[in-house]
Amino acid sequence: MQAVVKKEEFAESQIIDGINKTVASKEVSVPEKLAWFAVLVAGLGYFVDVFDLWLFSNFRVASLTSLGLTPAEVTTVGARLFNWQLTGMMLGGFGWGILGDKKGRAKVMFGSILLYSVANILNAFVTTVGQYEVLRFVAGLGLAGEIGAGITLISDLLPRHNVVLELLLLLVLECLGQFLLLLLESISTGERLI
Repeated sequence: MQAVVKKEEFAESQIIDGINKTVASKEVSVPEKLAWFAVLVAGLGYFVDVFDLWLFSNFRVASLTSLGLTPAEVTTVGARLFNWQLTGMMLGGFGWGILGDKKGRAKVMFGSILLYSVANILNAFVTTVGQYEVLRFVAGLGLAGEIGAGITLISDLLPRHNVVLELLLLLVLECLGQFLLLLLESISTGERLI
């Protein structure tokens, strides 16, 4: 069975089936297995998104303390880092959305996953608060791109009747990410989950 995907081109919008959709000049057949692979990649991206947010929440204090900040500075700088990440997510949602319309959602999804993965790895090597702020902002840019591009790409690739299953799979993978994180936290702290 083939899923139909519209070529990623920015065009005028018109109402089709009561929903505002982008008009494309060509349609390209995509094997359904490839479409489900995109669902899996996006779902794993969501899994890593949750993991990133958990890592930052749980290791922020220790990380900032290792930079020589006082407890009062840790609180202030920690909030500022979170704000930088949220600002990156807000701007990234717009930027990656526009880029996805022009260059293709698959490229945007993989590019944004690469961007926030590299930013998170580099977070382990920061030596100043300024570096930390820049990397949290960049991680936020990447997180926003993956979330938006993943959902849109999948809804473009899969037949309409599979979209609910796609969203369900994404949410299940995100919840599995949260469960794994709780399990890791339970193991590391010795506290029981239930």
